[in-house]
Amino acid sequence: MNSNINTMYGSAICKACLSIDRKLTAITDAENLKIYCNLLEEVQEERKKALESDSFKKMLYRCYDCVLGFNHRFKLDNHMKKHQPEYGPEVCDICKIRCKQASALSAHKKRHQVKWRCSACGGAWSRASVAADHVSRAHHAANPTHQCSLCTQHFPTLNKLRLHMKQHSERVKCDQCDKTFVDRSAMRNHLFIHIGDKEFSCPHCDKKFLFKRAMEVHRATHDPDARIYCHSCDLSFKNEMSYKQHMLYSLKHVDPARLKYACELCDKRFVKAKRLEEHHIAVHLKATPVKCTAPGCNFACSSRPVLRTHTRMLHRNVRARRDHVCHLCGKTYTSKAALQGHLRAHSGERPLRCARCPAAFGYPAALYNHTRLVHLGHASGKSKTNEVSQTVTTATDATLAPLTAEHPDTKSMWNSLTPTVEILQQPIETLPS
Repeated sequence: MNSNINTMYGSAICKACLSIDRKLTAITDAENLKIYCNLLEEVQEERKKALESDSFKKMLYRCYDCVLGFNHRFKLDNHMKKHQPEYGPEVCDICKIRCKQASALSAHKKRHQVKWRCSACGGAWSRASVAADHVSRAHHAANPTHQCSLCTQHFPTLNKLRLHMKQHSERVKCDQCDKTFVDRSAMRNHLFIHIGDKEFSCPHCDKKFLFKRAMEVHRATHDPDARIYCHSCDLSFKNEMSYKQHMLYSLKHVDPARLKYACELCDKRFVKAKRLEEHHIAVHLKATPVKCTAPGCNFACSSRPVLRTHTRMLHRNVRARRDHVCHLCGKTYTSKAALQGHLRAHSGERPLRCARCPAAFGYPAALYNHTRLVHLGHASGKSKTNEVSQTVTTATDATLAPLTAEHPDTKSMWNSLTPTVEILQQPIETLPS
């Protein structure tokens, strides 16, 4: 028996605590999890605190019996069916939820009284697996072991176990949009998108939304342009909401401890599982599943953020501001990187070297054109776009040091190159700004 079991019944250990303790022992041996079997008076006291909490009060639709909040009336109506007599004859005396069998009611009441509490931060959960995931993620305890009930595989988090379980299920198809789901419960939740009433209207336009939060995110697009600037990333944001999202999820600003989604093929880590998926598709699979829907446009990319940029720049003709000014000649550019490339024209610095010859360039576009025209023969009609990209990427990564005089064959190599290269050696002054 785990020594971390605490109970309010003196030295007696209830069967519920013993049952849950055995379940947690099979998952993890974390020392900072303690099980508490609360008295009914304590349960009622916790419910009173929850009713007064800000998180409950801010929800538009609430069930006061269960102390649960919902972001749409449709979800509340579905939940309230659990309180109707036809849902079952057994009634919980704490939250008035109905169950079909006495055994189901007994299991339900354990969730009210038996809690796993984290001794490090005070958080409490009714499920041992969720509590074990918390101490592993937040307090650097040993990874728990979640076993698949249908095979012998084990997983360190519940999310990975759930993803694995999908492989054992026959997916259910939505008859309105052809999307597929792991089970009927997930499909029913999805159907809400099709049948839910869009109750929240934007006060500035005629768009309507299912959720209040979605409407607030949209409404921010009507706010005056605040032009909030992030100096570290050289990016400007239209409103404070976009800036906060950038500071929350950009890898340049995120605490490394929050990067819990790791790529198995490289050393990259991400805050969101969605970002990891996009990275895998773009970098490792080199796939472009997202298509532009504009008539006559064949553009395809790896993620929706890239598509949004494409749509804004090409189809809506929203061009970035040229607010990066050269202090030597007055030319303007849309980004700090472009300005720095231009400044090398004044300084003569050429840090990007070709991987195939001694040629050096001041900015990536010139190196790309050089490789394309001189080494891959693109000018003669040989299309080798993928090879160009790979060559330039490799050259850029490997040659971020200024060209030195440690190449005795530099002059002879230059003399053997075509006149095209000489033109490419002075591209910055003649490129359009």
